[in-house]
Amino acid sequence: MSSIYPNKVSNVENDYSNTPVIFDGLGYVARGFPSHPRVGFVVFIDVLGIKGIWLEKRPDVVFTTWKNTIIQFINSIEQHLKQFSPYVITVSDTIIIGCDCRINEINRVFDALLIPFIYSIHNELPLRGSISYGTYYISNILIIGPAIDDAASTHNKINMLGVFTTPALSIALNKIRLLEDSESMCRYRNIVTKEGSYDGLALKWYDYQNKQMNEFLTGQLRSQANSEVKRKYKNTIDFCNYVDSLD
Repeated sequence: MSSIYPNKVSNVENDYSNTPVIFDGLGYVARGFPSHPRVGFVVFIDVLGIKGIWLEKRPDVVFTTWKNTIIQFINSIEQHLKQFSPYVITVSDTIIIGCDCRINEINRVFDALLIPFIYSIHNELPLRGSISYGTYYISNILIIGPAIDDAASTHNKINMLGVFTTPALSIALNKIRLLEDSESMCRYRNIVTKEGSYDGLALKWYDYQNKQMNEFLTGQLRSQANSEVKRKYKNTIDFCNYVDSLD
């Protein structure tokens, strides 16, 4: 686990390896650095199809593309979310983002994700992810909490490309009437998972006029031999057709 854009809680420079772990009622102190409860959005994003990618692309090309994708996320988060103490880490092919926004500022999170996601598609590194909301805890060695669990469990079940609010967050947004379209997000009633589907918000990344994007998606649908992977791209193209219908 490497910290890419740490906030002051996780910015560890000194060695406190001999400092004991002390529980303080709110969180704990690990190697001298406190963890406290944070409330906000948590985003889990990973690369779809990373298994066996070395058979199709040179590892150095994959590494460079992934590094540049991470840089895109950092720059966009700096632009859209800097005032909310964002926290970004990577774990292999997974990006985890924490941001202490109020729930009614969900559009800011989608705004921050839009350009990096489009960049990844253009570079044939498709992503899928989920956004949760709630309490989470950060230390220099671990990230835990209900919002982490919700985002992680949902993102692993999503059966299509894109970034979507979790079922729990979608229900909360619906209660306060925030399942609405904007420039970077749209309501999608058929977010497909391995267990079924649900109604929530989706990152509105698809551009029907982008020839390169369309060729990549249709090419993947035609070329994939694995039926499960093919289904992911079929679900994605269904979403793209829906976005196309909004215009």
